[in-house]
Amino acid sequence: MMRTRLPALGLLIASLSIAATPPPQPPRAWPEKLFGSPANLTHDFGTVPRGTQLYHDFVITNVYAVPIEIVSIKTG
Repeated sequence: MMRTRLPALGLLIASLSIAATPPPQPPRAWPEKLFGSPANLTHDFGTVPRGTQLYHDFVITNVYAVPIEIVSIKTG
């Protein structure tokens, strides 16, 4: 009885270890290709007094063979 259960137990453990492997990473989206990590997509200035002008440089890397044109900037 014990001899028939050991191979079944081994198959169960092997199938669980295969199911536990992480799936492959999906291809990077276009914002990640241009801006790098998702942390570089936004910048929080915190609480800013009215009328103050603040600046932050976003580094953009053009990985495509076409020019990039920024047509609008969204503030929030």
